[in-house]
Amino acid sequence: MNRCIYLTESSEELKYISEEHVIPAGLGGIAKLSKGYVSDKANNLFSKYELKAMRHSLLTGNRIRHGSGKRGNQSVKREKNPKIQLLKDETSGYDNFLLGYLFLGNAYILPQIFCTFYFMNDTMSAIYVGDNYEVKDYNKYILEFRIKLMEFLLDENRSYTFIKDEFKEIDNTINIGFHRGKWYISSSMLLFDINNIFNRILTYSFNNIILSNENSKKESIEEKVGFLHRQTIDITSNSFVFIFVKTAFNALAYLMNHDFVLSSIFDNLRKDIIECNDMKPYIKPSEMHNRIFRKHINELPDKAHCVYIVSQDNVIYAYVTFYNEWHAHMILAEKYFGDNFVVGYVCDWQCKKEYIYN
Repeated sequence: MNRCIYLTESSEELKYISEEHVIPAGLGGIAKLSKGYVSDKANNLFSKYELKAMRHSLLTGNRIRHGSGKRGNQSVKREKNPKIQLLKDETSGYDNFLLGYLFLGNAYILPQIFCTFYFMNDTMSAIYVGDNYEVKDYNKYILEFRIKLMEFLLDENRSYTFIKDEFKEIDNTINIGFHRGKWYISSSMLLFDINNIFNRILTYSFNNIILSNENSKKESIEEKVGFLHRQTIDITSNSFVFIFVKTAFNALAYLMNHDFVLSSIFDNLRKDIIECNDMKPYIKPSEMHNRIFRKHINELPDKAHCVYIVSQDNVIYAYVTFYNEWHAHMILAEKYFGDNFVVGYVCDWQCKKEYIYN
């Protein structure tokens, strides 16, 4: 069994500790290929391409709007390391840009200070803000954040993650937010002295705590919708097509068997997947859908993923759809001389159900 379907050599140097998901776990896939199908070396090679497809391809918008989260997670409480980004608040009527993250189409706002600097008269204003979805005592919640903020600003060994401003509509603001023990900063200012900015915020925060809490503005976010985000998509990357082709080959291995996909007719395919070469030649016009697939396909669950594979006239055809929105028709092999077959696999990730179609 221990023979990698991608790195077909049966070298003892290859390890088989991890298991490959049939449909990517980042899209909610559950079933895995048995150990011995995909080596750890191949799995590690795939990771960077899959990560790019999840975060910077046309699939990214679907994952943000619909889900699922990491490893099929559908609970925000289990989202330990969400992607923190700058969100434009459309709920307040002001040009507020807030640090937060998106999960299953909803925005979650970090406790933070949002500062605006007026360099002409050397003044600044600030708003302390966070979401109020499950906070019992909002004033206490913000006060605790302000104390942590002062400790952070005073710490000479402070560490933080800088979040790129994708909007760049204002050039005099900075956000400092906190989430799960980590600090995040985003600024629209191109060049600034971070220590000087921190000292000014520290003085402002100190004065407002000592003098009067009433002098500092506090805003609570009570709606999870009404936030705009911008996402950089790399349309030149092969990772988007890579996910479709690799998923088709994984499903073929899962639905047929280990020995079947070790056939030499797949040698070029497996090599291109491993090297993430240009796999567009495998993608064929969708006109083949009516001719090859339509009669085999039942109505899919909403937003489901599926793979259908059909052999006909010595050709193995595959059809892969993610979220029932992105579709790819492809040819996996053209010199197949075995028995004809029709197989399929459906992932209803919202209900956490997967099943074989035949």
